[in-house]
Amino acid sequence: MASSVSILSTKTLEPRLIEKAAVEGIQIDCQPFIKIVPALTESVQQQIDKLVQSHAYVALTSVNAVVILSDYLGDKRLDWTVFCISGQTLEAAKSRLNGVEILDCAETGEKLAAKIKTHSRVKELVFFGSNIRTPALAIGLAGSGISLREIFLYKTEQGPVKISKDYNGVLFFSPSAVNSFFSENGAGDKTTFFAIGTTTATALSGYGDQVITSNEPSQESVINKLIEYYNRP
Repeated sequence: MASSVSILSTKTLEPRLIEKAAVEGIQIDCQPFIKIVPALTESVQQQIDKLVQSHAYVALTSVNAVVILSDYLGDKRLDWTVFCISGQTLEAAKSRLNGVEILDCAETGEKLAAKIKTHSRVKELVFFGSNIRTPALAIGLAGSGISLREIFLYKTEQGPVKISKDYNGVLFFSPSAVNSFFSENGAGDKTTFFAIGTTTATALSGYGDQVITSNEPSQESVINKLIEYYNRP
């Protein structure tokens, strides 16, 4: 069991995960560094309403997009075929979007794009996401003949906070949170960073040598990696 380990999470975590770490002697403080602001304009709502009326191939790479869609659509049954980032996004899509078929999933946008290209039926793909997103999906689909239509459901706004406490490690869940954190803070040589996936880990690469990446893109996987790291022999 770890002892006297103090961790900062740049995102609010599920209480059960904070308790899971606490049982292992790891204290986690949560301080969000980004804000998710829904942007369901009249134009966006009209586009969603039209898609509900027909079959569509849809890409989902963010649990925030799934939650906002779900809150807007309620229990409407959807004739959508979905490509999804695995982990929390996949689980949210399965539980919150009524009637969707999950055709394929992957851990990153690059891998998801590669899988999408293997499905010859896909001619147009609708991506639901944020105004700030990594271009991995668009880059991965370039030249494939698949038309990518992007609908932005929310804005990702930075909310930097100056941290005065020294932490053994910091948890990051998006490149936007990395940028927000380091706009106001530095990190000591002995600070370990934990990233939810390779995209976030890449964003951290310029700030330190100790970057631990979770096995899956989920909060639980990050916490499991955290516990494993501090309880290693």
